[in-house]
Amino acid sequence: MNKLYEEFTKVDDIAIKAVELSLPKHAMEVIERIRLDYAQDIGIIGLLRRTHIEAGFEEAARLFWRSRREPASPRLESVLSQLLLNIAASAIFEVLKELGRDPDQIEGFIGARAIAANAWQAGGLDMVVAWDHLCRIWQLYRLKKAGSVEPVQATINETLNGAAIRIEIEGATISEVETIRQNLLYVVRGLVIQEIERSGEVVLPANGRSIVGLPASPGLGFGAPVVWPAAARLKPKGEFILAVPSIVGQLPDALTELLSACHAAVSIGTGLTGHVPVYCRSIRKPLVLVSDPQMSRILKHGFVVVDGTAGRVKLFLDRASSGL
Repeated sequence: MNKLYEEFTKVDDIAIKAVELSLPKHAMEVIERIRLDYAQDIGIIGLLRRTHIEAGFEEAARLFWRSRREPASPRLESVLSQLLLNIAASAIFEVLKELGRDPDQIEGFIGARAIAANAWQAGGLDMVVAWDHLCRIWQLYRLKKAGSVEPVQATINETLNGAAIRIEIEGATISEVETIRQNLLYVVRGLVIQEIERSGEVVLPANGRSIVGLPASPGLGFGAPVVWPAAARLKPKGEFILAVPSIVGQLPDALTELLSACHAAVSIGTGLTGHVPVYCRSIRKPLVLVSDPQMSRILKHGFVVVDGTAGRVKLFLDRASSGL
């Protein structure tokens, strides 16, 4: 657990955005506390997060409350903030763990952020315990907002004396925390998949995935991928997608014949004015430009759907699983 905080910080941007999008409007001071801490590099939330991970939630709360000079004015926002950020980071790692059953799906995401494999594979906090802690601290926060300072201060004093955070949790608090939980898990998943999509790949239902490339010639086509120049020898017929590496100079006649015969094509990115894109547009053949790693993934699949208008290539193990 000692290095978990460092791994969590690698997804701070997603965690902060997820918390911002998940909290009710009346909790905006929690968001402002997070923004202030990061904008001014105060670091108290980071210290509390590390203490929470390494020594437990109550110990993080004690560390903060012992340092406050205003004992009659209970401070809860920073304790809440650190807990929410650690929960969000844990949720991100859970999504990566789920998607990582096929490591290719998250390769770009974890590579760009240098996230250690043993971190996302192990997940993060015990989420059952973490959500229980959030219920308790949220109850204190609601009481403070309502002006009921005495029970809040009493609970803080008990915690400072070594007790666990104990407070009677109202039904309204449970309902609100459950809404936050559902919102956070939904938003986290969406943000992670959105970033994976930006890096070139996103999970689709069944065994399909979608590569995002550059739309180079509009239209839709599907079939089994066949790579040039091997396709010239194979002479494929029927539904096929022609995969074309970078081409220097004029297009060979055999290639133009295959481009005319295929349902659609994918090519290593040569720019929209390259020979392959220009030729495909002239014959109204769908084309998406992709990167070398994306081309390798395309060729590992038995059936692909090329959307030259949107710039997407959907990958399936076989035609049956595509629904076409």
